[in-house]
Amino acid sequence: MRLRKWDGARLMQLDEILLDMDIKQLRKTLLDWYRVSRRDFPWRHTRDPFRIWVSEVMLQQTRTETVLRYYEPFLEKFPDVNKLAEADEQQVLKAWEGLGYYRRARGLHAGAKDIAERFHGKMPQSMEELLRVSGIGMYTAGAVASIAYGEAVPAVDGNAVRVFSRLTGYDACVDTTVSRKLMQALGEKMVDPDLPGDWNQAIMDLGACICRNGQPDCAACPVLSLCRSGGTSMSCVLPIRAQKKEKPVEYYDVLLCFSPDHRYVAVRQRTENLLGGLWTFPMIKREGNQEDEHVAGMPAQMPEGGRSLGHARHVFTHLIWEMNIVECSLAEDQVRVSREELEQLPFPSAMKKALALCRGLMK
Repeated sequence: MRLRKWDGARLMQLDEILLDMDIKQLRKTLLDWYRVSRRDFPWRHTRDPFRIWVSEVMLQQTRTETVLRYYEPFLEKFPDVNKLAEADEQQVLKAWEGLGYYRRARGLHAGAKDIAERFHGKMPQSMEELLRVSGIGMYTAGAVASIAYGEAVPAVDGNAVRVFSRLTGYDACVDTTVSRKLMQALGEKMVDPDLPGDWNQAIMDLGACICRNGQPDCAACPVLSLCRSGGTSMSCVLPIRAQKKEKPVEYYDVLLCFSPDHRYVAVRQRTENLLGGLWTFPMIKREGNQEDEHVAGMPAQMPEGGRSLGHARHVFTHLIWEMNIVECSLAEDQVRVSREELEQLPFPSAMKKALALCRGLMK
């Protein structure tokens, strides 16, 4: 079928968009496929809204395989919303250590405290109420409300946007405000009123397993006959995304400052938004592009008596850190910790290599 060329006047004409699509058949076919092919995860064996909320937050921008390693241990420490609300932020960040995107952990913690205070420690029971909780947005509220409570609301994440774009042949940029509103409205039109939780999870599985980014497996798609772009070259083009800007690079020396007997090392707590509440080793930022020195493994300004231990690179969502790891002597005014104390502090993934080197050198 020829793809429609979209313009601004047609963006919100949902009835026209869905005119040629049999929504009832789409729901039946996709749900039949989901019952047979659904992925088996621990958060799919519960209707507990808190546990579903935790899983949804963990799954944002993180591979399912990684979340599986953290989900149960996190819930063992914080089995309900009140336990999470009562916890110290450092405890929450330590339990999250290695999952990355720590703003999610801080947001989850803030939301739990909000629920404890304003909702008397009980999880809100509708999408409308969930949206009133600090840190809960449209997607998370829709996922929790549909899966835990059976509310007929969509959960429109990146997978859903990709599926909806290809199903309808939507070839305008999906990153605009208008397009995001349209995708949410499409989700509201398509969601199965009887099994909204299964429907939203079916869309997630379809997007993750078949309607993948870049190269969809159209031949295996259960709703291929209902898809406007399925089996065509446009299936590999859609959805249209805004061009990504090149990530800026920042260069650092990461200092492993040891006491003479290597029993203590210097650390510092970060307060800025990127790593707020987490701990790192002392870091010296270098100005300008000094990539050559990093590749060579030599810091631009080696601390007196220091030696280079290697190079590490960490890619954040919006920037890149290039880091030389340097061993040097501990100064009097630095915060020092023992090996045992070091293990209790939450460190970001960016410090993974530095931590491994530090552990190898500490007594």
